[in-house]
Amino acid sequence: MASLTDSRTQSTSSAPLPATDELLLSLIEQMKQSDSKISAFIDNQQRINDDITRSDLRISAFIESQQRTNDVINSKLDQINSLSETVASNTQRISSLELENAALKRELQDLKATHLGRQDCNDNEIIVSGLPEPLSVGPSVAALNMLAVLDASSISPHVLNVRAVRKSPPGSSSSQTNAATGNSLIITVTSSTVRDLIISKKRTKGTIRQGEICGNDSKSFVYINEMLSKDSYELLQQTKRVAKERSYRYVWVKGGRIHVRHSDGKPVIRIDSHADLDKLV
Repeated sequence: MASLTDSRTQSTSSAPLPATDELLLSLIEQMKQSDSKISAFIDNQQRINDDITRSDLRISAFIESQQRTNDVINSKLDQINSLSETVASNTQRISSLELENAALKRELQDLKATHLGRQDCNDNEIIVSGLPEPLSVGPSVAALNMLAVLDASSISPHVLNVRAVRKSPPGSSSSQTNAATGNSLIITVTSSTVRDLIISKKRTKGTIRQGEICGNDSKSFVYINEMLSKDSYELLQQTKRVAKERSYRYVWVKGGRIHVRHSDGKPVIRIDSHADLDKLV
């Protein structure tokens, strides 16, 4: 009996254990699957790391590009600031030059005014225009007759010279239409004071006819005015045209200077140069 029992025990111990093998195989398979998953995870993580690396490179490149752009912008801003300073400096210089230019213009106008008042030394001359051609009396007689008509015979000793001209010279301040017809007399007196007195007498007298001076029966008007230089005369004619266009009523010459007034009671405007015509608005 004892031998039979031992034999069965040995047979049972040496027999394969199917359940254990299956368990081991299952564990091995699970480990393989885990290894595959881990490898896949590692591969995926590597791809992610590669993507991150590439992104870092792109970001670094962008940062470098942006830095270069910022450097360019800063350089441009510096240039703009420099240009702004230059513009500000030039603006100040321009303002200074404009002030100097305005001062020079005023000085030039004053010089022109002085020149117009003094040139040709004719501030003691008057011109009598509208006389017949030929004169029916001599120039000196015509001058004396004129003074008599003006009730200014006492001035005759102050007459230095009388000369007749065939046409009114460019310096005449009389109307071109009348001054260019017939003879004119240029009378030189001792001073501008005497000249102004004769002009004043003429304004008081009003109109003078040819017959009163020349002894004929002509009713044509005779004009007595200050003798002007060529430049002053041309300025006077231009002033008359502008004044007429802009409805100014009065234009006259006094002391060799041109004066304009819009109407009674309005201020007098002095015209010393063509630039002064802009005052007639």
